[in-house]
Formats: sequence, C-alpha cells, structure tokens
Amino acid sequence: MKEEMEKLYNDLLRIKEEKRKHGLETMQYKIEKGKEIIDPSKHQSWEEYVIRDTNGCFFGYITECALEIMMAIEEGKTLEEIKEIEENQNQTEMTSNGIRDLVNKYSKKGYPIEEKPMSLREMSLSLKNKRGN
Repeated sequence: MKEEMEKLYNDLLRIKEEKRKHGLETMQYKIEKGKEIIDPSKHQSWEEYVIRDTNGCFFGYITECALEIMMAIEEGKTLEEIKEIEENQNQTEMTSNGIRDLVNKYSKKGYPIEEKPMSLREMSLSLKNKRGN
C-alpha cells in the first residue's frame, strides 16, 4: 500500500511538472498570438494575464483555452463549433467561467451567446411573475 501511494504521489508530481513545463514553453506563443487578435489597447494587460496564468495553479491552461476560442471566434466559427472546442478542452465549471470571462474581456467580438439577452422590461416582468405580482 505504501509503495502504491508513493508511486501515485510521484506520478502526480511528474504530471504537475509536465504541465508547468508546457505552460512555460507556450507562454510566449500565447502572448504573441493573442496580440494578433485583440485590441492593441489591451496588449499589455493580456501579456500580464498570460504570465500570471502560466505561473498560477493551472499553468497557463485558462489562457490556452481562451486563446483557442478567441481564434475560433475571429475565424467566424459557429456557436456549435465553439461549444465543440470547449468540450474537447475538458473544461470544468470553474475553468469554464474563467475562460469565458477572459474571452469576453479580450475578444473583439466577445463570447457568442445562444439567445438574445432580456431587456430591462422583460427582466422586470419576469421578476414580477416569479413574485406573483
């Protein structure tokens, strides 16, 4: 049992190191590729975010996924194609929220939405109906 736990621990350390190494190796690419598709006024902020993400607990995964989605948006991919990209990225709910936030912040077009957002009037009526007014 002790040997199995030791092996598992060493495997986890190896995987963590591989992800860290991948993050560092792809950091400059993500910075440069992002600068090609985002507004120039956001270049500095993007570079700082990529560096922080690479040195964070996900080793650049958030910016890597967001960049892939932003590139798809710039290429004019459909919402269905973008959702397929997300599925292939194996996002969790937590990482998905961070990725979408990043896409909305840096993509020139923002994250595509499925339906038209409610107007203030529609929200007000919806709240009244839920309250029974």
